Amino acid sequence: MTPDSKMIRTGAGAAPAVLLLGLFPVFGAAQTDSGDSRTREEIALEEIVVTARKRTEDLQSTPISIRAFSGEGLEARGIDRMDDLANFVPNMTFQNSPGHSGSNSAAAVYVRGIGQQDFVPTVDPGVGIYVDGVYVARSLGAVLDVLDIERIEVLRGPQGTLFGRNTTGGAINIITQAPDDAFAGSVDMKLGSDERQDVRLSGNLPLSDNSGVRFSVARLSQDGYVHRMADDVSLGDDDTLTGRLRFYSELTDRLSLDFSVDFSRDRENGPPMELTAIGYGSFFYNPVDANGNFDPGAIGRQIAALGINSLTPVDNFALLHNWIQAIVLPQFGITSGADCLTQIPGQPFSGAGNPGNPACYNAQYILGDGRDAGTAPTVSDLETAGYALTATWDVNDDLQVKSITSIRTLEGEFSRDGDHSPLPIVLLTDTYEQDQFAQELQLLGSGLSDRLNWIVGLYLFSEDGLNVNDVFFPPADVRSGGEFDNESNAVFAQASYDLSDRWRATLGLRYTDEKKSFSPDQYILADRTAVDTDGDNVPDRPAFGVGARVLPFVTEEFEITETTPLLNVSYHATDDLMLYATWSEGFKSGGFTQRVFPPLTIVPTFDPEFVTSYEFGWKFTGLGNRLRLNGALFTTDYKDIQVSIFDPSGGNTAPIFRNAAEAGIDGMEVELSLLATNGIYLEAGLGWLDPAFEAVDERADEITLDSKFERVSEWTGFLSVARDFATPMGTFTPRLDYSFRSDYFNDALNTPDIAQADSVTLINLSLAWQSPGQRWSALLACTNIGDEQYVVAGLHNTTFDIRERIHHRGRECYATGSFRFGAIASR
Repeated sequence: MTPDSKMIRTGAGAAPAVLLLGLFPVFGAAQTDSGDSRTREEIALEEIVVTARKRTEDLQSTPISIRAFSGEGLEARGIDRMDDLANFVPNMTFQNSPGHSGSNSAAAVYVRGIGQQDFVPTVDPGVGIYVDGVYVARSLGAVLDVLDIERIEVLRGPQGTLFGRNTTGGAINIITQAPDDAFAGSVDMKLGSDERQDVRLSGNLPLSDNSGVRFSVARLSQDGYVHRMADDVSLGDDDTLTGRLRFYSELTDRLSLDFSVDFSRDRENGPPMELTAIGYGSFFYNPVDANGNFDPGAIGRQIAALGINSLTPVDNFALLHNWIQAIVLPQFGITSGADCLTQIPGQPFSGAGNPGNPACYNAQYILGDGRDAGTAPTVSDLETAGYALTATWDVNDDLQVKSITSIRTLEGEFSRDGDHSPLPIVLLTDTYEQDQFAQELQLLGSGLSDRLNWIVGLYLFSEDGLNVNDVFFPPADVRSGGEFDNESNAVFAQASYDLSDRWRATLGLRYTDEKKSFSPDQYILADRTAVDTDGDNVPDRPAFGVGARVLPFVTEEFEITETTPLLNVSYHATDDLMLYATWSEGFKSGGFTQRVFPPLTIVPTFDPEFVTSYEFGWKFTGLGNRLRLNGALFTTDYKDIQVSIFDPSGGNTAPIFRNAAEAGIDGMEVELSLLATNGIYLEAGLGWLDPAFEAVDERADEITLDSKFERVSEWTGFLSVARDFATPMGTFTPRLDYSFRSDYFNDALNTPDIAQADSVTLINLSLAWQSPGQRWSALLACTNIGDEQYVVAGLHNTTFDIRERIHHRGRECYATGSFRFGAIASR
């Protein structure tokens, strides 16, 4: 049962291709073992068809670095959600990274070192995700469940011509199963570790000779694996209901309609983040003198020099909490935390205070072993829905008109305990709403005896919504966020021309006009910074005042226009070998700094960042189409990188986004597929990346020229081996998947506490069975056999100086049973 491979007959009058275990194509040698007499020339890899260039092409003839997965291949690898893809795509990172939000579905996708980890709508992703040609604009909700998929294509490198903005790293093109003309369906159930229970139902219903409906629905559930000790809540759970309905009709021989609806609803407890470290460094609140000795008066002198209230939340809320407990509250007779700044005998002063006093915030709340001490509400509720209508009109044999009209909506409510303790230091809540509309019109044609293929398109996109972030901490409660309204319109064209029988040139160009606006509604919800300044035991002189604005209540706008070109030349050196070279550009949209504190007088904005890529690649097919060896070498100029900088001008201590860095990225990818005559299917891939900063703004507080790119491993790779064994009881297919990733940092600051310090090696094993009649199938599998406890995401909140991380769930085992009804050929 081998994914993305097939045994075919090549002689005249050959029988149809042999179907596999329902999930994979059958190995030739496995059939030979049961008496089949195929020759070596009759065994071949299945042809892979892609639409990466908006038209149907053979993978081996497409001069782009693409990693493609069939639906069967996804199931074979145990890929249930999009973030599982990264184990099988060199030079790709796909994290479910909740960041500040507390969402269980926030995608942080990086391809060739370029991406974006923040989910806020005022910052855009660097890798675009598309479902049946529809752009999924927000990273929130983009960790999609793999449901009734025909194939997934991962395009590496900037895709600024055909896909447009926010594809500087690449694009992920998801194609779902379309209706066909046969009544069929399947029921699947999966039971596994941590009370995993997944049920999926799909069906295909022909309505007439020219129309049909396909549906799929799934209920996914699993317990979490980080246990909150106070309330017995498990974090990292899965409780998802998702579905898709797709209708297709050929109205005439030349006109067809394709309408789809999809939805997803999550009701979960929140991400499995654990407290891993607390820092006490501070410019303002560290009561240490110039010699490093404990001196409570040092804070007063530092604050006085700034001329601000001593309780103003500036740069370290962890230390501020202990300062309030030890210095401020005793003034009002509350002495339970009087030792929260105590110096431990024999130890340098840190600000952590008495490690045995629960009123002090320190390492006593770093529990580890999948335990959490938080008590504040934690929830992750998310609903998404999408509607798309595609109309295709074949005007004649050389001209096609296609229209894609789509609407997508998103609503989410999230909250989490950011300090992971019973203490009221950091409680984060988020409300997120987004609506988007897109209209794409394509004209696709060919001419000059099919030597010329071209596409011209118009793209209109708009989105609006709000994202409100409420933060509750000791001195004040603050609302940040606001409403956003974005519009992006583009025209594009791309043409490929056969210069000769072996040479082909492709030229593309896209012009984008983009408008963005942000209306911040940010103010102080509660102010607890009042202190007694005149000795009458009455608090006065609050730092802000309830209702004070964090940002002006005005709408900030900007408009940009950009042109992104592409030039590609390919050369078919032989019938089996294609070489290509590509020069392409792309840009990621600018935006606004949404999280601001203390107050600013203007809304900080930042400009787009730009990528120019130079790539040389090859695609080789050999051994009678039993071998594929594809690869690419590339270098990338990365300009105006959006980074967080520290700008203390005017007393401001908040980090803001600026275009403050430039970098170069060198790398390569090599991928191999081999279908051996002895029945073994082997697949392997290797990626190497060497990103380096070349210039950094001196105000950038997170990076230096020596910093490493976040969420980027120098080496990534995988190896998969499978073989079919045909028996009278059915076909059995054992499979091994091995993947590795070298060490990586999870933030731009390169914080060691949340980094994956060692390389990660994962081994998955599975055994699949398909009944002789192909109605029944089963799969037994274990992933992460070695039970690697590696870091899959991390967050260093520099304002609070709290470090959090998410570990992988660890070893999981599961069993899947499937039954197919109706026509077997339809999935």
